[in-house]
Amino acid sequence: MDDTMTSVKNEQEAVELYRELKELWGSAGMSARKWVSNSKAVLEKIPEVDRAKEIKLSGNALPSAKTLGLIWKADEDTFKFQGGSGPSNVCKLTKRLALSRIASIFDPLGILAPVVVAGKIIMQEIWANGLDWDEELSPDVGQKLERWIANLGELKDIEIERCINPVASKTKVAPLKSMSIPRLELMAAMLGLKLAKSVVNPLQCQLKEVKFWGDSMNVLWWIRGHRDFKPFVANRIGEIQGQTNPSQWRYILTKLNPADVASRGCTVIELRQNELWWQGPEFLSDCEMQWPENKIEKAIDEIEIKKRTKTLLSKVVPRVKSDNWRLNPIRYSSWNKLVCVFAYVMRFINNCRLKDKVRGPLNVDEVKDSEIAIIQKAQGDEFSDEIKRLSKGEILSTKNNISGLNPQMDADYLLRANGRLSLNEAISYDVRYPIILPRKHHVTKLIVKMYHELGNHVIGTNHTLSLLSEKYWVQAAREEIRECEKNCMGCRRRLAKQGEQIMAPLPKNRTSNESLKAFTRVAVDYAGPFLTKQGRGKVQTKRYLCLFTCLSSRAVHLEMAYGLDTDTFLNAFHRFVSRRGKPEEMMSDNGTNFVGADRELKGVLKSLNKDKIQSVTVVTGMKWSFIPPMTPHFGGVHESLIKSAKRAIYGVLRNADITDEELHSAFVGAEGILNCPLTYQSASVKDVIPLTPNHFLHGQMGGNLAPESILDSC
Repeated sequence: MDDTMTSVKNEQEAVELYRELKELWGSAGMSARKWVSNSKAVLEKIPEVDRAKEIKLSGNALPSAKTLGLIWKADEDTFKFQGGSGPSNVCKLTKRLALSRIASIFDPLGILAPVVVAGKIIMQEIWANGLDWDEELSPDVGQKLERWIANLGELKDIEIERCINPVASKTKVAPLKSMSIPRLELMAAMLGLKLAKSVVNPLQCQLKEVKFWGDSMNVLWWIRGHRDFKPFVANRIGEIQGQTNPSQWRYILTKLNPADVASRGCTVIELRQNELWWQGPEFLSDCEMQWPENKIEKAIDEIEIKKRTKTLLSKVVPRVKSDNWRLNPIRYSSWNKLVCVFAYVMRFINNCRLKDKVRGPLNVDEVKDSEIAIIQKAQGDEFSDEIKRLSKGEILSTKNNISGLNPQMDADYLLRANGRLSLNEAISYDVRYPIILPRKHHVTKLIVKMYHELGNHVIGTNHTLSLLSEKYWVQAAREEIRECEKNCMGCRRRLAKQGEQIMAPLPKNRTSNESLKAFTRVAVDYAGPFLTKQGRGKVQTKRYLCLFTCLSSRAVHLEMAYGLDTDTFLNAFHRFVSRRGKPEEMMSDNGTNFVGADRELKGVLKSLNKDKIQSVTVVTGMKWSFIPPMTPHFGGVHESLIKSAKRAIYGVLRNADITDEELHSAFVGAEGILNCPLTYQSASVKDVIPLTPNHFLHGQMGGNLAPESILDSC
């Protein structure tokens, strides 16, 4: 429960109000306290226990009362606003800060509307930039916001009498969607009508006694209702005419219109010095006979006036039912092409009947009239009985398949659905009253296809339906959209499954189960170079990775090679054999399959002396084979591990400047990473740990990644 403020005509009514509320609250077991009045005579009738503690009738001054930031100085009978937070003392200007400052101004009557609307305009600009709540604003927007926040500190200097001329005001920023000035002025007139309806009851007057002043000649002319208008204007003009009399709407010059101050926005100092805002135009203090002449001229902007030619042309459209008819929608695969061809035909007929010929490209009205005529024909094909009943004012049967849409006829004789959004004027007329399209009609298919193509064939059924629902209501819309996607050749080609290559059987040396010992059959490959430091002031030296992998268990062994010559490779090979055991079969690259940019790496195995390798290994009983040239897929078993090894090593080393010892430690750490699980890691605690190559090598999963010296040097 918060404090409240109210006004009465005299002291007797004030005392009576206290007694009635005291009795009402007392019946509920509650008591209203902290009573304050600008009349000492009233306060004397109120017991001291119910008065505010600050009230001392023996003194001359009365205390001030505050409600949600609005201060009432009882002794002076004036209102005062709390000052804003002043300049922003935060280091970051964000959208959250802007909204917080705007919401901190408590102005229920809109007395500070010109100041608040300036902040709303800045807030709209922030939203248009697409910034997040805590993202810093751009410099230009940030400067505007900072100046506006600093300006709020002047609010404490505004003090107004309780009985003032501006009773209430209401402002809204123009929508981001582009809209003509006359339409914006019409929306302002609707806002003024709603504001008047909200204040007539507290002022104990009737709406028919209110005078509406506007500086838009277009809107005032429309309210006279001299012509038929397009739906946007017609609906709002109809609401205005239904609740007010056109004679209540009068014209005022822009320079004398107080609403112009609120629409433009201003600073606190400018507002305090603006007599037009606080007092209104001077002629209002005179009698109505001395007011300026209410001369409303014909509107200059006739864009909103509905063209009458389409009623004449629509009579020509639906008569032909032959499939050979040139304007039969079945003959077209594009909605836009059908509409344009139809519009040109309608223009030709119109030019033949009227003196004023229309030339050049199609205009917006011609295209819209063409769409309406085509949809009229489509609805007439499927809903002829429904249209006849609704035209006669009859109600559709509950068994009718569109009765649930509560259909109605609009000014263009189109069937539209009437849903639960009819009173929400913030959204467009087409969204509130979407056009009903029949299921499986070719016109419906063309419209659905157009929205499907607007989404570049990738937005999906739900997104297409949301776009379609902004203007149309399609029966069984999802099925219609899915059928369109199914018949779309572009989507069929894009979603078609690619042909899969049948992989050849694995080589015999990878599937033989003659021996389960690791590194019985081994493949070898090179990678590198890796640069290592040899001391201060010395040139970095190249080192290479020599990878050995078991063809059966996928175990990996990494050795560091100090060069590219055959002897260096044989030394690495002997170190491998000494630790892992002698293999029975070896496989390596032929050398010509290296296609990288590094010339040294291209020739790493090409430069190896095959005769020397075979002469050394044949004595030990090992079989050595080389894959054919230009066939890297023959060595996929070690090529994929080379890629994984390089990724693991670079993940350990990053950009560290390392020694030979640290590089060797990194190779060993990467070896532990590569010997990763071979089986699925289950989420169940009851399952055993996955099998890894390390189990074949030393009976456990593995150790640490790399020594701390390397990680620290990174």
